[in-house]
Amino acid sequence: KLDTIVNSASLLRDKNVKIFFEEKKDWYFLPSANITYSPLKDLNLRASYAKSAVRPGLMENSRFSRYNPNYGSVVRSNGVSSTLIDNYDAKIELFPGAGELLSVAYFYKYFDKPAEYYRIDNENNGTGYITISNSDWAKVRGWEFELRKSLGFVYDGLPFLKDIYVSGNLTLQKSEVRAREVQYETTPAGVDTMYYKYLKYPRALYGQVPLLYNAGLQYAGKKLGLNISLNHSGYKTFITGIEPSYVEYERPRTQ
Repeated sequence: KLDTIVNSASLLRDKNVKIFFEEKKDWYFLPSANITYSPLKDLNLRASYAKSAVRPGLMENSRFSRYNPNYGSVVRSNGVSSTLIDNYDAKIELFPGAGELLSVAYFYKYFDKPAEYYRIDNENNGTGYITISNSDWAKVRGWEFELRKSLGFVYDGLPFLKDIYVSGNLTLQKSEVRAREVQYETTPAGVDTMYYKYLKYPRALYGQVPLLYNAGLQYAGKKLGLNISLNHSGYKTFITGIEPSYVEYERPRTQ
């Protein structure tokens, strides 16, 4: 049970607004199951399901309004609810030798009310602000490929090659979200009512990256280890919004 924090940083008008988040219940049943079938000695066929919950922290559940220099904007919150996630995945794993792996996996995730950073257009002064709010739902699906292989097979005359491994990982994923924005309407009787305005255009989920990959070369000797790696991350959804023009992305980077 979380009690709403009314702190001095809140705007005066926010203190009189009802908190948005209301948990449906104070407990959740989170089952999981997995199965592994090995038709051959070095081959695994795996499938799994798990239900998980992401609970908001104290910051997300505090009603606040303050300027954040990282976003160059005022960031506000009226609280968010927990996010329930259904996780499914299937994987094929092959182990050619000790410490070696070849695998292909497919995954699918369904998010019930994911929390996102929304840019809100303020029609009164044109400055706008960012708010932390729950979207309706989101789906993420994709493929993951992984490799770790010793170079010992290249030439038997160089024994140290068996201690050198090449490795790599590639993730391709796509997400979609049904976004919503809180709206207020005053009835003729003077009663303020709340309703949701839903996104008309598809977009990616907050924080998602469609492309990730890394590659490495490692020497694993008895007394010496050396490693060099390359990591790349594609465009990342940085700020979302109810309109496509509000969405901002973090540029790709390679390390």
